[in-house]
Amino acid sequence: MMNRKYRIYRQRMMMAALLPLWAACTTDSITPDGETDPSGNTLQLLSVLMEETGTPRSIVTGETLQQLRLYATDQTEKHETYKGAEGSSSDGSADYVRSGSSWRQTGTKKIIIDTSTPPAIHAFFPYDLTVTNTGYDSHTIPVTVLTADDFSIGKQTDYLYATPVWLGAGEKVVTLSMHHALAKVSLQISKATTIAESETMTVTQVEIISKSNALKSGTGKMSLDIGDIEELAGTPVLTLADATGSNLVYTPDAPTASALVAPVTLPANDLSFRITLSGHDTPFVTAPVSTGQTWEQGVHYLYTVTLSKTEAAFQSVSMYDWQSDASQNTNIGI
Repeated sequence: MMNRKYRIYRQRMMMAALLPLWAACTTDSITPDGETDPSGNTLQLLSVLMEETGTPRSIVTGETLQQLRLYATDQTEKHETYKGAEGSSSDGSADYVRSGSSWRQTGTKKIIIDTSTPPAIHAFFPYDLTVTNTGYDSHTIPVTVLTADDFSIGKQTDYLYATPVWLGAGEKVVTLSMHHALAKVSLQISKATTIAESETMTVTQVEIISKSNALKSGTGKMSLDIGDIEELAGTPVLTLADATGSNLVYTPDAPTASALVAPVTLPANDLSFRITLSGHDTPFVTAPVSTGQTWEQGVHYLYTVTLSKTEAAFQSVSMYDWQSDASQNTNIGI
């Protein structure tokens, strides 16, 4: 797994290199009614580049990301909401919507750049959330992390944030790199070879357990600068359930259940999994994972377990980026 600080540094360097290219091919900005903005200073969303396939339905990809909200702050020490040039939204925000491969500003809110006092630009998804700005780099949006979901992440919102970009004097085009604020945890359960191939074993519930209540859920707030989530409550169990269940095989080629979870650090011998089978009154519980676990934002953790008639045996954990290294982020030209 690539070091997060290095990855963010590399992304910023790439954005700096790409910015002149986007600026060179951008002339006038487009207003919601399709007419040219005479000042040419309204931000324009050019493209979304991201490849990610086979993802659960709640995870946002380059193909499914349809709308973003941008938020601008000034570049003073307090980083207050940006007022912009005449016609700018008073709350510093503007929405952009995609139609096919094109993006355009939508609605009445606009970020119109005052070229003498350029802003810092942030972006986030879901787009319909309200920013709270208390100054001094403290601008956040509300988030909710659930304690229960289905096997394919049908309920949990996938929160995205952008690496902030500070515009220079006269700049009015920005390239943003979007990141997932949550981690992804999957459990891949295989049927032990001691079980006959004809015998059906159907998993209907998977519980992720922390005996120290170190898992996080509830309502909190997410930083628009680095995506950190604060003010969540500790919880001992995250539950994934599916009424139809998932039939086990010897060598599964996909996770049995996945969840989007708040980033956390779990001590050694704290994390375990409880697995419920259809027709079985007593769940199977794995032994605790012996090493400490740290779930970072935007990283996929895959835990493998083998299930027999008598036990659930933890096998290994692997860490992956959600996409290939070449397409790790949603790269957005505005």
